Amino acid sequence: MQLPLQIAFHGLDRSEDLVWNANRLVQRLESICGDLIACRIAISQRGLNRQSDQDFTVFIDVLLPTRETIVASRHHHDDASLAMHVAFEAVKREAIERKGRSQIGAAG
Repeated sequence: MQLPLQIAFHGLDRSEDLVWNANRLVQRLESICGDLIACRIAISQRGLNRQSDQDFTVFIDVLLPTRETIVASRHHHDDASLAMHVAFEAVKREAIERKGRSQIGAAG
């Protein structure tokens, strides 16, 4: 990646496990769509009615080598790692779709 991965934590302490997981997911994404220019991740935690219930929201913004941007819509879950995984899956699907469209455009 041309720019360092940016991860912001809102409403929760920085988690090295989440940082490690994010780096691993970014590497997988790069294996699909080539070197990314930038990736920003925001992880937010919001307590719900009961003390034990938590809601994690993950927002991912990726800048592709084609200068296109992919933004994963907010993915909510009660587990931050799972929310991040679901968000990256959405980004990956969009990257694969865009890559397919660009190859069709280049061939036509």
